[in-house]
Amino acid sequence: MNEVGFCLMSLGRLDQAKQFLERAYPIMHSIMNDLSNASRICLNHSELYALKGDLDQSVERARLALELSIEAKDKEEERNSVIRIAIAEHLMGDLAAASNDFKKVEALERINCSNEHLYGLKGIQHADHLMRIGDEICAQEVTRVNLAICESMHWLADISRCHRVLGDLKGNAGDHNNARKHYNEALKIVREITYRQVLIETLLARGRWSAKHMKNAIEAFDDLDEALDSATTGGFRILEADIRVALAWANLAAGNNEKAKAEAMRAKQMSDKMGYYWGKKDADEVLTEIEKA
Repeated sequence: MNEVGFCLMSLGRLDQAKQFLERAYPIMHSIMNDLSNASRICLNHSELYALKGDLDQSVERARLALELSIEAKDKEEERNSVIRIAIAEHLMGDLAAASNDFKKVEALERINCSNEHLYGLKGIQHADHLMRIGDEICAQEVTRVNLAICESMHWLADISRCHRVLGDLKGNAGDHNNARKHYNEALKIVREITYRQVLIETLLARGRWSAKHMKNAIEAFDDLDEALDSATTGGFRILEADIRVALAWANLAAGNNEKAKAEAMRAKQMSDKMGYYWGKKDADEVLTEIEKA
């Protein structure tokens, strides 16, 4: 049931996934007393809550996963649980705590796996956090190492995500030719697999770059309208808030200032309700630009 729940999440069917995870946990925990697998179910549940914008429940499930993994003496699940706590802290704006937790797991990975940085999805999440707090040099290095590992393992979703991160980094640095190459490669890969969240993230990233940096409203709307449709259909509330901020940038680039303000205000209201730090911060940034226009 946990695997079915994860697959439904990947397909973008979050409400159905929730039903399977809720059924799986008491069986694994109370009946089978398999604490390691109960911890894994909690981690999937934590991710699902985060995607739906219920950040309080997300961190609560992540902390339960940590308790179960410690009781089971499962070091791998313990590290995974700390990462999920770090992600929740990052989303809610407790950035110092998130940084400390990422560093803690990175140090453990060096001991247990002899890898310099976190890799796979953990490495992508760490790079996103580093980029957000302004440490783009470290984010670049983490992603460079991670991409090589993911390519050697043929992890297509993570390869796509690495290219998406590199696109963000290149775009922020003003290297727009390489930004476009990385975004296009990320989108090419993700369209060959069925992973709705990764597709939405990629369309969002390229659309935001087109709108904010390139001032190309037409290209931005192409990506962002598709991303918004997928996000709202699947119930990806956190991503919807991010997409609406990007749509505000797109409308600003198109000269539709009132529509831009409406999208930014909607994103801010959603983010306030969810306790989503970055949604509020990003909405305020574009609202400031709208006032200047």
